[in-house]
Amino acid sequence: RELNEVDSERHALRYARMDQRVELDVEDMDSALRRVVSALTGRAAKRGESLRAVGVTSQAQTFTLLDEDRAPIMPFVSWMDKRAVESCGEVSRKLAALDFAEHASFHEPAPYLQVSLINHVRLETPRLFERCRHVLPLPSRLVERLTGVTATDRNLAAMTGLYSMRDDSWWAPALDVCGLEKDVLPDCLPTGTPAGTTKRALADYGIEDGVPV
Repeated sequence: RELNEVDSERHALRYARMDQRVELDVEDMDSALRRVVSALTGRAAKRGESLRAVGVTSQAQTFTLLDEDRAPIMPFVSWMDKRAVESCGEVSRKLAALDFAEHASFHEPAPYLQVSLINHVRLETPRLFERCRHVLPLPSRLVERLTGVTATDRNLAAMTGLYSMRDDSWWAPALDVCGLEKDVLPDCLPTGTPAGTTKRALADYGIEDGVPV
């Protein structure tokens, strides 16, 4: 009640670094989540306590792409990735002319934004991109694993370059630049709104059913 920390847990993530690429294996991230949450819930149970809510923070621009079966078709592309440094010029020119800074929470489409990275994936690996049916930011993966709901919030969406804060929706011009349809992106919720509640049948991390995430 006094907001004192009662416990903590961490698990290292193994990044693959090659040239300008920085990637994270999706299954490795899932495994890290399981280990962290299971350790925390296990110790809480020994103290006679239980989790009352789960909050998810951002890892900036990190995302992956899923196919029609919701299986990942590529690793997470990290916010540290620089593969789009050269190709983001086209994105910048097109969106700057449409008052990009009035819509997104950045002045211009930088290479590390999802809008730039997704466009680069489209140009570099068109056959892979044709299989994309869902764009999944890393925080949304965590929420989905716990609740079955695919969602993000307006704050995280505004950092992608794909969302208009002015229009309060995914931004059609940015989607067009990347060759995306609106329905491939997560539902966008007001910041702080629970996306759903935990369901142990989806992924049993030791959290009871019904805990808001």
